[in-house]
Amino acid sequence: MDKQASTIFDTTGEPGDQYRVAIQYAQRLTWGGEFIHSAPWSVGDQGRRNVSHGCLNVSPGNAVWLFENTHVGDPVTVKGTGVKLEKGNGFTAWDLSWKEFVKGSALPIPDELRPEAVNPPVSSASPSPSPSAAPGVAPSAVPAPSAMSPTPAAR
Repeated sequence: MDKQASTIFDTTGEPGDQYRVAIQYAQRLTWGGEFIHSAPWSVGDQGRRNVSHGCLNVSPGNAVWLFENTHVGDPVTVKGTGVKLEKGNGFTAWDLSWKEFVKGSALPIPDELRPEAVNPPVSSASPSPSPSAAPGVAPSAVPAPSAMSPTPAAR
């Protein structure tokens, strides 16, 4: 959602554990304050223990690499947590199935993009070209929208 080479995380005046710390290579994941960022103080714990306040702490070297090679809007998949991303807390459209995503559209859905047209029921009859296939592209080469959606991100 945002990238800052240097910033200050300041929770003074908020309930809970309060801190003010300079952070390098911060990449915002949610409006609620989850980031991927350099955390040299926790390198020994990374991948072993959760010592974060909700962020994804990475080593300085990994933080630089991510900062230089990722873009605002790139999907992030976090594994090993039971915490789910709240709808609207960031770029959460990636967390929706295609069927749920198109429900939120104010525009009419073209027939070729309707979920039943994109993923028609499998039958024993001979396959026919998919209406969603681009000209000159075999229908099997066009992934279903669910195959293009990343897994939900969570902190």
